Amino acid sequence: MKIIDTHPLISIIIPAYNPNKWIIKCLDSVLSQTYRNFECIIVDDGSKDGSEKIMDEYAAQDSRIRVIHKQNEGLSNTRNRGLKESKGTWIVIVDSDDWMDSQYIEGYLMADAEADLVIQSIEDYSKDEPGCDITYHFADKLWINKEIGDLYNHDRMMRYGTTWSRLYRKNIIEKYNIQFNPNFSSREDVLFAHQYLLHCNKVATTSYYGYHYIYHPKSLVRTNKMSYRNNKDISEEIYKTCIANTNFITNTQCKKVIETILVNSLISTVRVMYTHHLPYKTRIDYVNEIIECIRNYGLSSYFNTNKKYIIYHLPTLFIDIINRLV
Repeated sequence: MKIIDTHPLISIIIPAYNPNKWIIKCLDSVLSQTYRNFECIIVDDGSKDGSEKIMDEYAAQDSRIRVIHKQNEGLSNTRNRGLKESKGTWIVIVDSDDWMDSQYIEGYLMADAEADLVIQSIEDYSKDEPGCDITYHFADKLWINKEIGDLYNHDRMMRYGTTWSRLYRKNIIEKYNIQFNPNFSSREDVLFAHQYLLHCNKVATTSYYGYHYIYHPKSLVRTNKMSYRNNKDISEEIYKTCIANTNFITNTQCKKVIETILVNSLISTVRVMYTHHLPYKTRIDYVNEIIECIRNYGLSSYFNTNKKYIIYHLPTLFIDIINRLV
């Protein structure tokens, strides 16, 4: 049986902040959906560009659209408000500056009804954003239990967390109180994706793709870059969530990918720190903190097997000197 056979209510959540130039195309694509049993919740994060009036006009024309206006709190809190207000069996999250083909929702619903999560293929993700031309072509398949580790056993997939390419079950989000962490303004979608996936034993992928991601440097999802310490913290949170996923760690390659991503992420936060021109003691303390963190997670062997990390065998003073010179 397919999801569409159950004729579920779908909640389409759109977090929005000053999307005046794009919101009309986005909402027109919502109303063009071939699958009609949906509610669309627009959570306006304090817009002041006139788009708030456009949102209200669409809500007045179609009872399936509801607008929630609130003060500016950032993307995570805005998404969380949408999750809280949603009434559907399944949830889709759409960025306000993007648009969808008319069969986008129906494309999800052709997946197996037993799925806990549906992941849609991606064709044109961020082609205009430097270094981010990402394509995912999935098979129409239901991945069960340890097979999920096979799906996620490479670096690109493990880092993949785009909210708009997924169909979530509302009851899983509610049961485990899964939310976007407002302490992070980058990779919070990856953390959410893995925290949700931790409670999934059946994941469906679809060959269909119908989402059109538009790159806008000043949009809500690309603002507020994090400090090196916040990057460290979210790297650890993602790692701990992934390691707790038995469908991952029983797959040797998948576990290796998880560990490698953490080591690379933590070392990169050291390099980012040097762009802040911090005092010597602060730099030394942070380098020691990262080394100790990696040791605590039992990942010291990476220093021996990867030439990039040989530097971290040196005394901290020399590590500091080398990092400042590179």
